[in-house]
Amino acid sequence: MASICIDRVMEVLNQWESQGMISAWDASHTVIQFKDVLYGTGRFTNTLQVTGPNVKITVRLFAGIEGDDRSVRAAFAYLLNLPFLDATVTIQRDTASGNVGASVTFPCVSNRHQLEVHLGNAMNTLTTYLEARYDRMVADLLELGVTFK
Repeated sequence: MASICIDRVMEVLNQWESQGMISAWDASHTVIQFKDVLYGTGRFTNTLQVTGPNVKITVRLFAGIEGDDRSVRAAFAYLLNLPFLDATVTIQRDTASGNVGASVTFPCVSNRHQLEVHLGNAMNTLTTYLEARYDRMVADLLELGVTFK
């Protein structure tokens, strides 16, 4: 199922390539990396992977933020105005690097058009919204005393 789903997602991304969405497989061929220039400016690198019956898109927001994980996630949920309790949206931090990212998860449906709609909605939630607020979020975080590595 996962390989079928990732192939369908790659078809959508390949279609979007003509509109500026450049995507590439990682070395293991399990994750697709892309810069979103269809919905955004290409400022953020996104990763897409299939996890069971779902597709998960993650955008790395900031490199190396100090603080405990729970506080960092709560602060970002607040700053991003993302539905923190919604199971489809998560804020996470890589404990090794301190990088903070936001993810949207959606089902890998068999209908190609519906998959494209889900993918577009996820990109709107992540890229378009984040790009509009990114600079202000950095300023807010600095005012709150957040330290970047």
